[in-house]
Amino acid sequence: MNAPFSKIPNASPDPIFAIAQKAREAGPEAIDASVGVIIDDEGKPVVLESIRLAAALYAESLSKSDFNYPPLSGIPGYLDAITNLVLGNSDEPYARIATTGGTGANATNLRLIKALGYENIILPTPTWANHHQLINGSGLCVTEVNYLIDETPSIDAIISALNSDQPSAIYLQAGCHNPTGLDLSEDDWNKLAEALTDSPHCVLLDFAYQGFGKGIEEDAKPIQILKNASIPTLISWSASKNHCLYGLRTGAAFAITNNSDDIPMINRHYSMISRQLYSAAPTSGQLIVEILHNKFADQWRMELDELRSILRSRRESLKSKLPDDFQQSLDGHGLYARLPLSEEQILELQKRNVFMTMDGRINIAGVPTGRIGELGEKINSVI
Repeated sequence: MNAPFSKIPNASPDPIFAIAQKAREAGPEAIDASVGVIIDDEGKPVVLESIRLAAALYAESLSKSDFNYPPLSGIPGYLDAITNLVLGNSDEPYARIATTGGTGANATNLRLIKALGYENIILPTPTWANHHQLINGSGLCVTEVNYLIDETPSIDAIISALNSDQPSAIYLQAGCHNPTGLDLSEDDWNKLAEALTDSPHCVLLDFAYQGFGKGIEEDAKPIQILKNASIPTLISWSASKNHCLYGLRTGAAFAITNNSDDIPMINRHYSMISRQLYSAAPTSGQLIVEILHNKFADQWRMELDELRSILRSRRESLKSKLPDDFQQSLDGHGLYARLPLSEEQILELQKRNVFMTMDGRINIAGVPTGRIGELGEKINSVI
């Protein structure tokens, strides 16, 4: 009997979603600090009012829609709106394409990196668990380097890994680092730009959390530093967190090149890659984001500022409830922190209905403000 599927290699479950499944099975009493979703004080995913308003206008437009295929590159008004967010208001052209969320943007840019002739990715670790899978799926090799030195982010190991005889793409997060929440300093970015000047290397930036660090423009500072230094840079951007559009899979990929003549060819490659992966990115999220930035941009910015403030408050509240050796791990920005807990302690927390990944990564945004105290008590009970 021909049974090809019985020969398929074993595949491990996704480490983040597997923990989230355990949390769901534990019921409403569970504290689920695994998947990166922002939860309100009622324990439900946050939906921004500005997004609801934009979505209502989008829904009204559906009665007149012909539901035709979009351009492979995406909805132009959507791309214009987020280009302004990511790269600032400018008439300067960029290669860009709409993608299926930030994950799709990363997958697209990794395939572009391979098309550019790169074979090696310098990956500072720890990093988002899915980065490894995306790189492996793109057929690229990985050189891992330390992201933290004495539990502090440092660019030094990354720069030391650069080899002029082997052009590499450096895979970095622009801010609100996942899983640590601890970010490179502006001095680090300037040192990197200096090290890369006139080199054969390029940078791939995962920009999934714009607005949750210090602000929309402030969080884009690493991009501006690299751009001003003429460093070839690819950017993978996501609307999942800062627009709370997780399920609509809305993102974009950008390429910054020193030669504007390269842009048409890069865009053709972007379209070819998109066609190979999923043809064209979904349009609902793009159209909602376009409407939002045309009509409700100021309200969205205020809501994002409020969310950032709430996350800072939750982070500070948790810090106040944990001992000194936890303080440095909670000093960062954004959704995440990586707590100094052993696997044994994390498994013990699961028995107390607290769920986080096995490396101690906690999504602070996923814990309602009213349950931060309970979380602190349970962590203290296992240490």
